[in-house]
Amino acid sequence: MESSAVLLSPEDIDAMNRVRLSESDTFSELVSLASLDPVRDLRFVNLSDVDFGGSDLRGFDFTGANLTRTNWFGAVYDESTNLAGANLDGAIGFVPSGRSRTAIDARTQLTSGIYQTTIRAPATLEGVGVHSGLPASLTIEPAGVDQGIVFVRTGLDGGSRQVQAVASSVVATDFATVLGDGEGPLVSTAEHVLAAVRGVGLDNAIIRIDGPEVPIMDGSAAAFVSLIDRVGLSTQSAARRLIKVLKPIRVEIGDSFGELRPYSQGFRVEVEFDFSNPAIGHQRYVVDVTPESFRLEIASARTFGLMEDVSRLWAAGFALGASFENTIVFNDTGLLNRDGLRYADECARHKVLDVLGDFALAGLPLIASIKTVRGGHKLNTAILTALLADNTAWVIVEAGAGTIGKAGQLA
Repeated sequence: MESSAVLLSPEDIDAMNRVRLSESDTFSELVSLASLDPVRDLRFVNLSDVDFGGSDLRGFDFTGANLTRTNWFGAVYDESTNLAGANLDGAIGFVPSGRSRTAIDARTQLTSGIYQTTIRAPATLEGVGVHSGLPASLTIEPAGVDQGIVFVRTGLDGGSRQVQAVASSVVATDFATVLGDGEGPLVSTAEHVLAAVRGVGLDNAIIRIDGPEVPIMDGSAAAFVSLIDRVGLSTQSAARRLIKVLKPIRVEIGDSFGELRPYSQGFRVEVEFDFSNPAIGHQRYVVDVTPESFRLEIASARTFGLMEDVSRLWAAGFALGASFENTIVFNDTGLLNRDGLRYADECARHKVLDVLGDFALAGLPLIASIKTVRGGHKLNTAILTALLADNTAWVIVEAGAGTIGKAGQLA
């Protein structure tokens, strides 16, 4: 195939990414600095692993380009961005916006898909825990039909132990969701990887981890989405099962409250809070969760905190691995992170992410709407526990079929 493009080698791309990291230039700015023509010079080139975050890509021509594993979170693009024949496998944050080629659907089933899914092959990442500060390696592995999500904690005296990712496995909710068994805690800060699993439509997987806490990565779920995308999902033979909420369930804890309600169109999440810190203030976010909306609106929203709380958290043994690289930090006057926010309402979006992770502990996807006001992990867990305790409030349904059972049938 003929091309008049300036061929960019892997070394060129690595150099551009290094400059991006060191000088905070966006990809589109680097193209301009390199005197490349975005209409001519990016066709049929290898741009795998490039971070497009913050770039204005309108009018760029990526015809036939290798865009595997690229990051599109925060990028601006529209129908003038030519992606004809481009390979977007493993790209994160990309939404086709009506294009004929749907990259997301090519990688994963929609949450409303009829069949269960698992990950195609094991995929591993490494990082440190935001609270423990300890390193850990996490691997997501394929699992059988109806197995759900199982954490396997390795590296323990006497071998490994496992815990099912269900509400009854929650042993603590202070600043994070902690799962454990009768012998004690096993996996802390499980909510972000669980949000990614539920958000992309992954039903069955083994999550193997060799440390006490899931790595925080950049404070969002984006790294876990990218990890899953690296190998993709595999459709299994059994129909997907879901929990359909039949009547309202309301829980109040102090001045916080949350309510689950029937909602036939899927899973809707609404969060609202009002921080006294003016830099955060009042925020509200509502989203109907699908793999597409999760990737575009929620997955890259980072965890946040207040500088005034740091000393208290450290004294209590929390936030020992927190940094500006994995946490949005505010003081009385504003945001302290030099790279700014990814969204004006990033804090509210992250609260949605936490809701998704905590409600993944239902064990099955939910057909419901959930609203929380001034909520957190404790409230989320209390709402889910109240739902599952009331056998008249829900029923298990099979995708494409009817009712098949109650809580007793949950694995």
